[in-house]
Amino acid sequence: MVLAVPVRGLRKRVRVRRHGWRLPGGKGDVKTAADTVRIGVLGPLEVTDADGRLVRVGGHRVRALLILLALEPGRVVPVHSLIGRLWPQERPADAANALQSLVSRLRVALRQAGVPDGVLESSPAGYRLAVPPDAVDAIAFESSARAGAQALARGDAAEAACLLRTALGAWRGSALTDVAAEEFAFAPAARLAELRVAATLDRIDADIALGSADAALIGELRELTAADPLAERPAALLMRALAATGRQSEALGAYQLIRGELGERLGVDPSPQLEQAYLAILRQEIPQAAGPADPATAAETVPASAGPEQERAGTREASTTIGSGVRRAPTSFVGRADDVAAVLKRLAAERLVTLTGPGGVGKTRLASEAAAGLAAPAWLAELAPVTDPAEVPYAVQDALGMRERSIARRGADPAGDPVDRLCAALADREAVLILDNCEHVIDAAAALAERLLTDCPRIRIVATSREPLQIHGETLHVVAPLPAPPAAASSVDILAYPAVRLFEDRAAAVVRGFELEAANAEAIAGICRTLDGMPLAIELAAPWLRTLTAAQLAERLADRFSLLTGGSRTVLPRHQTLRAVVDWSWNLLSDQEKALARRLAVLPGGVTLAAAERMVGNAEVTDSAGQTVLTALAGLVAKSILTRADDDAGEPRYRMLETVRAYGLERLAEAGEDTAVRDAVAAYYLDLVETADPLLRTADQSRWFRILTAEQDNVNASVRWSIARGDVASALRFVRSLGYYGVQVGHGEADSICREVLDLPLPAPMTRQLAEGRVICALLAAGWSWDIDRIRQPLREALDVLAGLGDDEIGHPLVAMAEPLLMQYDGDTSLAQRHLEGYISARDPWLRAIGQIYLSSYAQTLGTLDCAEEHCLAGLAGMRDLGDHWGVAMALTQLAEFAELRADHAVSIAALTEAAALGRELAVWGDLTFIEGRLAVIYSRSGDFARAEAEMAALRRAAQVRGSHIGNDRWVEFMRAELAWREGDYAAADECCLAVLATIADNSARWWHPLRAQVKARLAMTALRQGDSAASAALLGEALDAAAAWWEHPALAAVLDACAAHLAHRSADGDPSRAAALLGAAHAIRGAFDESSLDAPQARETLRAVLGPAAFDTAYDSVRGLGYHPAVALARASLAASA
Repeated sequence: MVLAVPVRGLRKRVRVRRHGWRLPGGKGDVKTAADTVRIGVLGPLEVTDADGRLVRVGGHRVRALLILLALEPGRVVPVHSLIGRLWPQERPADAANALQSLVSRLRVALRQAGVPDGVLESSPAGYRLAVPPDAVDAIAFESSARAGAQALARGDAAEAACLLRTALGAWRGSALTDVAAEEFAFAPAARLAELRVAATLDRIDADIALGSADAALIGELRELTAADPLAERPAALLMRALAATGRQSEALGAYQLIRGELGERLGVDPSPQLEQAYLAILRQEIPQAAGPADPATAAETVPASAGPEQERAGTREASTTIGSGVRRAPTSFVGRADDVAAVLKRLAAERLVTLTGPGGVGKTRLASEAAAGLAAPAWLAELAPVTDPAEVPYAVQDALGMRERSIARRGADPAGDPVDRLCAALADREAVLILDNCEHVIDAAAALAERLLTDCPRIRIVATSREPLQIHGETLHVVAPLPAPPAAASSVDILAYPAVRLFEDRAAAVVRGFELEAANAEAIAGICRTLDGMPLAIELAAPWLRTLTAAQLAERLADRFSLLTGGSRTVLPRHQTLRAVVDWSWNLLSDQEKALARRLAVLPGGVTLAAAERMVGNAEVTDSAGQTVLTALAGLVAKSILTRADDDAGEPRYRMLETVRAYGLERLAEAGEDTAVRDAVAAYYLDLVETADPLLRTADQSRWFRILTAEQDNVNASVRWSIARGDVASALRFVRSLGYYGVQVGHGEADSICREVLDLPLPAPMTRQLAEGRVICALLAAGWSWDIDRIRQPLREALDVLAGLGDDEIGHPLVAMAEPLLMQYDGDTSLAQRHLEGYISARDPWLRAIGQIYLSSYAQTLGTLDCAEEHCLAGLAGMRDLGDHWGVAMALTQLAEFAELRADHAVSIAALTEAAALGRELAVWGDLTFIEGRLAVIYSRSGDFARAEAEMAALRRAAQVRGSHIGNDRWVEFMRAELAWREGDYAAADECCLAVLATIADNSARWWHPLRAQVKARLAMTALRQGDSAASAALLGEALDAAAAWWEHPALAAVLDACAAHLAHRSADGDPSRAAALLGAAHAIRGAFDESSLDAPQARETLRAVLGPAAFDTAYDSVRGLGYHPAVALARASLAASA
């Protein structure tokens, strides 16, 4: 028997952010640095960017520095003060430089997360965190707590409760946890702790004034009085709360207890305020809270806490002294702030809001948390245990405290229909009723809700169900799983995702000292992805970290249903194991819905209605009543087995959570349908990709890009099925048709798929179509590293098969790129160039256009720029005529490179801006990453550093959605180094360079030598700037080694420019004419002087001034026509001579 009291909520809504607030009537809407970064110190240090993603700040002293600055936001903290508090005992030898190093590391951490450098300002006096006060949770807490205390003092208890809950909601643990052992933290941590207690007491005071005293509040006060037995205010509040809930004798006992403590320990009497509270209780001047009661039967209702004598008498009124109608969970509520706000917004406008979603997604918890934000009393009626629909009204009576003493009395109930009794009890009440878990008694729940809404005009209902109630006035709120990180998210960004935060929170509760770190971040992200971000599944998984590592747990989740079985003993059985959760949903389906669901489980990428009808619809999905695939699919959507999302192709797509899909695959195997269904699916997608391939090189490219992108996971699964079946011909046909799409969207799963296809035996007979498929397969198998050595043999064999088939006309134009690629890789550059020139006269207009673009790029690589730009313009025109937007974007990117040699930044920016727009249209994220990074660099070269930072920050944020594109990501990191260098942050530039080197350290593929060479040269320039000429020369030697291992002329030219800058810097000690000759050598190798270089223009001006114009020109021109390896030798000799 359960009775409940209303949960008195908040009258005013306050917009709460994870760190920082916008208080009612405050000045919180100014767009400042607070919109860029928020800092939380009321618990472990947490820094979030503008989108709420966590910023990882590593290093104890770096975190301590940020905390020191955050405690005084907007104010300059003097250098001596920071040094004294960061190193109170033994200061470093050069404390100022040590502090500067910490500041630099903090800036790098913020910059990598997209936070502008302006947030951390430096001045001769010290450092300043340029954020408004409410961007720091501690300051915002104080402000809100102060406003709450003022509201309480003027008698506005509802306003006070609102503000104080907002303030206290910011606490996540002890204040200044990260620096608790540091001397500087003692005083502020103690002060904040005192303010927290005061705000808690103010909040309790407001709750009692609102009539919200209950068992939970009394328990809270008992903890406070036990912690400080001599504190009079908690004791007075405990007395009031006990009296307000009808426990007068306990209230008087509480007074006697503190009176005795004060007398024995301190020898003093209670204060006048405590005496007044005591007298008010004696006079019964403290009103008791009123709870709901059935007007007709109040005298017959017995409280759950009633003893035998009370039950026999049956005359006491319904007690409201026991727990609240909405139980507050003991665990934290993570990642649902937006959902709570949305539900509250809907409830403000509508009277029935149904929270729908799959089992285990957190509907009940969301409903309960939302109810706590309402001013009206709220009750939760748990319907999950109800097996008979007729029991639904009685379950609601239980929640309201109206249930009879004995079930046996129902049959003779003189009060009549239970629904009538509910309506009578709630007719004039303003209240919120939560009907929880309606799906298995959906008709009865819907009928009751409709009746209550009709007869009780002040009632609002929140229903939770896996399908809608489908009655008039219903508003749906779909509760989605918590967002989980994409596969390639960095360890820095992973913790920003709510699913990961929930996992970390639950794991820390069971594993002492657990925290997410670089070593386990990827595994934890994988766990959250595998479990679809489902809160229940995550909570079942986290305790396994007591036994397994995160990596071991991630690996074993392939058998998730056997593993995730250890739920809380106090929850319903269907929430104790993952299988039970899905069983419950599956058993609510019709036979036709089950048949469709198990067949759709083979599709990891979801499905459109048309595809479902063609692939898996048959007589079993159409019953005698005429139920079709459409109606079965609609049923699966309604019952939260499928979710709808409109994909980029413009057609509704229906997806299944991975857990439900795994369950469906088990059912498919049991039905003996696995092979037949997968064959049908593979045939459908093979037809789709063969239709799409030629259209990808036409004006219809964008539409087919969107279609293939939406279907990519399903296509990959179909190729893998062909491989598993040993159907080599189908696998090669798939790869042939996906080749151009694969080149454009970048590599990923296609790499491993193509390697598996290459391992299959050659089909017989080998047709031209299949041989072309094998050529394209080899090209894609090279992967992002373009490791040609790995695929040289199968590529050569496939090309030889094609040659043996006769007919020189190329079928698939992508095959034409294979021969020049091998020639280029083997160093036969002239033959490769002639091969490409032959495509200019091909019959295929696309091949002609791409031939021009490749010739242009090839000419730049070889430093022969005479006709390179003309080839590129011709290719651009051809691609525009065809409507191939990817080809246009590639040509524009190439043209920007030529413009940059002239420092024509306006032309470069225009070209790259158009290319980026086309890349976004096609969603070719790999190429777009490079284009946008390049655009940021060119803005910095033009002097627009703010725009450059904004572009790079946007690129970082976009990477969270797009994922990683390893090859281009490394180049972008090098581009970040150039940005940092141009802005004078050489430490940050070095960090970027070292990060690039770390990612390619174990990769010996020749394609990475040019990047390695340029990175080493940039590190050399930093060493030179720091006065370490020896280190600079050594790094330049390593850069020359890398450049000599490959023949990419622009990279060697960049290294030669750096060598010239090195010598120019030391011109007083050596021969400046050698430096001028190296600049001339760079010109000869590149084919032009690079006006946008970081090193060459300044070196040229220095050397002209030292040598004079005539001598400079003589030395500069003396090396015209110098070859690649002679240029390397010249640089080595020049460096040696200056040593």
